Amino acid sequence: MATKRRPLRPNLGANAGSPSSSGSNMNFRPGGPDITRSEARGTRPTAAPTSIREILVMGVIHLCKKTIFFNTDLKVALYLGSLFVISVIGDFVPFPKTYFARSDNLFNQYFVKIGWGWTLLFVVPFLVLSAYTITCGDHKRMLRHHFPRIVIATFFWFFWTKMFNVVENSYGRCTTKGGYTIIT
Repeated sequence: MATKRRPLRPNLGANAGSPSSSGSNMNFRPGGPDITRSEARGTRPTAAPTSIREILVMGVIHLCKKTIFFNTDLKVALYLGSLFVISVIGDFVPFPKTYFARSDNLFNQYFVKIGWGWTLLFVVPFLVLSAYTITCGDHKRMLRHHFPRIVIATFFWFFWTKMFNVVENSYGRCTTKGGYTIIT
C-alpha cells in the first residue's frame, strides 16, 4: 500500500484537504508561482575551500597514479631501450673515477648495499600521500592501518637479505684454476 509523502511546505495551501491543493504540496512536485527563488535552491552545503597544500597533494598523487598506471608494454619497451642505450654507452665511454665510483662512499654503503634506503625514499612519501587521501586526513587510522605495511616490509627485507648473506657465507666458495674463477 502506498503512503502519501509529507509535504515540503504544509502551510502554503488554504485548502490542504482538497484533492487539487494536496498534489502541489508533495515532495516530488515542483513548486508553484508562490515559491521564492531562495526556497527553490538546494539545501546541501557547499564544499569547504581547497587549500594550496591539498591542491599540491592531489597533484603529486595524480602524478604517482599516472606513473603506476602507465601502459605496461610501453614501460617494458622504454626500460629495455634505455638499458640497451646505457650499456652501449658504458662499453665505449670510460667512466671517470669519482667519489661515487669508490666502494666506500656513503651512497654505496647505505643505499646500494642496503637497497631498502632507495625503496623507502620513494615508497614512504607515496604511502603517506595516498594513505592521507584514502583516510581523509585521519592520522590515527593512517598510522594504525597504513604505517605497519612499511614496518612489516622493512622487517622482511632485512630478514631475507641477512638470510641470503648467511647462505652465501655458508655454502658459497670461490676457487681459482688456470686464471678463471670458479664458484662452487
